[in-house]
Amino acid sequence: MKTNLFRRAAFAAAALLCIAIAACTSEAEYLKMKQDPDLVDAVKYLKKEKYEKARKKLEEALKTEPKNPYARYRLALFDAETNTDASIKTIKDAISDIPSSDSSGLTEAYKALASIHSTITNDWSQAAKAYAKAYDFSHDPEILREHAFCLANDGQFEEALPLFDISEGTTPSVARASCKLKLGKIKEAAEEAVAAFDSPSNMDAVLLIYEISAKDGTAVENALLDAANKNSDNYWPLVILGDIKKSNDNFAEAIDTYTKALSKAKKTSDIYESIAECHYNIGELGKALDNINKAIDNADSRDERNRLKEKRAEMTLKGE
Repeated sequence: MKTNLFRRAAFAAAALLCIAIAACTSEAEYLKMKQDPDLVDAVKYLKKEKYEKARKKLEEALKTEPKNPYARYRLALFDAETNTDASIKTIKDAISDIPSSDSSGLTEAYKALASIHSTITNDWSQAAKAYAKAYDFSHDPEILREHAFCLANDGQFEEALPLFDISEGTTPSVARASCKLKLGKIKEAAEEAVAAFDSPSNMDAVLLIYEISAKDGTAVENALLDAANKNSDNYWPLVILGDIKKSNDNFAEAIDTYTKALSKAKKTSDIYESIAECHYNIGELGKALDNINKAIDNADSRDERNRLKEKRAEMTLKGE
């Protein structure tokens, strides 16, 4: 079970790239915009996601001032998917025309360039370079984090890791754990991935824990047990460990682990269901039905109860 936790999904349309930069205008650009109502209106339309109107206003702004770098790089984003090379060249040319004193304006222009490389061309090396430039002008940790993601996507894990350290601080990070895994630091990766797991819906952390477990089950088990022991109310590490054991057909060990989780759990229906599945898989139908009944009794909703009743009927039918 593998997943690429670094990769960013491509936007559906190049125009969506404008949203991130539309809300940010530097002081120098703001002063220019006050004298250019078309550019002012274009940014307003971009914020409202009214792209056709925004495009027309940007085109009008360029008619008034053909060399306006702020209008040029925004307009280039609209054609980034259909005419990528030309758009990249336009943004680079616009960057060269933005005053060197306008750090904010240069930051946003470099972010626009990085967005094309990371979402359209998938040229992670060039995206990383553009984000590095954006960071030089802003020192924004979020930009540094994007730089780190691009380096990781480019396979530069050693280079990405310290950037994640700076941008994310001491907060446990799935991305940092992924880098450690790629670098063969299995024990550290397991500990960080488990620490980064903060809710059952954090599927990035769960998938990474499974991936690490496939390489070193003991490291993951130790990390999960350690997390459970540190917090008496935290039962999810035991549930995940039980799930891993169940997926590896270690049903008896899984039952034991799930049973330990029950003593801590606030929501028990899912755990009883998992225990029932384990008993069913080793031919213990009676115990399976006992636990599926407990799952039904502890279900949170009618839909969940109905689903479990159907599962009970299926187990009964197949077990006869």
